Formats: sequence, structure tokens, C-alpha cells
Amino acid sequence: MQRKSLSLAAMTEPAIENQPTVEELAGSYGRNAFHAAYRILGNQSAAQDVQQDVFLRLLERPPKSVESWPALVVTMATRMAIDVYRKHQRRRNLRSLLMARPAPRTPDELADSADLAPQLRRALARLKPRESTAFCLRYFSDMEIPQIAKALDTSENNASVILHRSRKKLAKGLDLNGQEEQS
Repeated sequence: MQRKSLSLAAMTEPAIENQPTVEELAGSYGRNAFHAAYRILGNQSAAQDVQQDVFLRLLERPPKSVESWPALVVTMATRMAIDVYRKHQRRRNLRSLLMARPAPRTPDELADSADLAPQLRRALARLKPRESTAFCLRYFSDMEIPQIAKALDTSENNASVILHRSRKKLAKGLDLNGQEEQS
């Protein structure tokens, strides 16, 4: 993703008269943004990333009129932190689905576990096309439910159901001993 080149003047000159600069906002409300993100993420580094993203977004797309800057900054930080949390949660769910197997103890078990990607591909191929598409869009392309619904030309509720069914079928299709279920 390519970011715009931002000048120092853009940070120090407000886009609209009587509006604080992003530099002033960061100085005044940066701590609020950090704390809002930290409460959700529980990770200092991730909270700092969210804090920076809030002010970068304000710099790239300044709002036209704001009644309460602290409320806007905290709301933006909270929403961005929730997005980060959900993205990490999706990855953890996928990892737990793929890693729900016991650790290999012998060289034979190790060789069998290296075979996971092809097993997942075969299991995805056995799903209905809409189910495998929904799963891949969610976990490999990090798409949100509304985007998946649009791609599948269905409602958000139906997209969620399709995704749930695909996860259940994949979990059932890949058993815990590393052997695929024969269908």
C-alpha cells in the first residue's frame, strides 16, 4: 500500500480555518487515543500503531466540522482497535483450526504434519464453491462479512451462515490425528 507523501506544512497548517492542526491534536489527545486502543488490544505496540493511524487518517482526510475533538479521536481509536482485534482474532481462529492437532512426536508424524497445506486444499475443494470462496475471502484475504456478502451476491446474514458452515465442515474434514476424513 503506497502512502501519500506528507509535508510538514500539512501537519502544521489546518485544512479549514479555526480547526486545530493534526500536530496540535496529537499533542492534546494522543494519550486518549493510545489509552482507548490499549484498553481493547492490551498490547502497547499495537495501541501505538492505532494511535499513529488515527492521526495519519486525520491528516489524510481531515473532517469538515467537529463538535468534540476528544470524542472524535477516542471514537476513531476505539473503532480502529476493534478492527485490529478482529483481524487478529480471525487469524487466531484459523491457526487454531489448522493447529488443533497434537504435536508430532515421531519422524513419521512430523512428515504427516508437513502435509497440512495440501490437506487443507483438498478439504476446501470438497466444500461447495460458495463455502470455499467465503472461507478463503475471510481468512486468506482478510475481508469483512459485508465485503464477502457483496462478492457472493448475497445478504450479510447469509454470508455469515455460509462462512460458519464452511468452518464446521473443514474442522470435521480434517480430523485431529492428521488423517483426512474420507467422504
